Amino acid sequence: MTQFLVLLVGKPPAVGAQDAVTREYNAKWMAWMGDLAASGALRGGAPLVWGGRTVAKESVTPLEMQSMDVGGYLVIEAASAEAVAEILQSSPSIQIGGEAIIRECVPVG
Repeated sequence: MTQFLVLLVGKPPAVGAQDAVTREYNAKWMAWMGDLAASGALRGGAPLVWGGRTVAKESVTPLEMQSMDVGGYLVIEAASAEAVAEILQSSPSIQIGGEAIIRECVPVG
């Protein structure tokens, strides 16, 4: 099995939103993540704070976020990138128009 880094790309979160639509979406995420963990494929992941820093040799600047940007990551263990893509098709973010970037991890050690 191979590990894959998945970058979840979507719109910025509605921080602190408690409306019914947001609560339902969050519940779908919790259920989907629970199923992924129970399958044994989930190796890690987390949502990301919207914003950050860009570090270069001689500067550190605020990250210029786009209207659709990386909002979280997952590490998934699977037989192939195609298998990861199949898993992601049912994710709540993909279902509402988000995207995901899949990158194979190079084994170290």
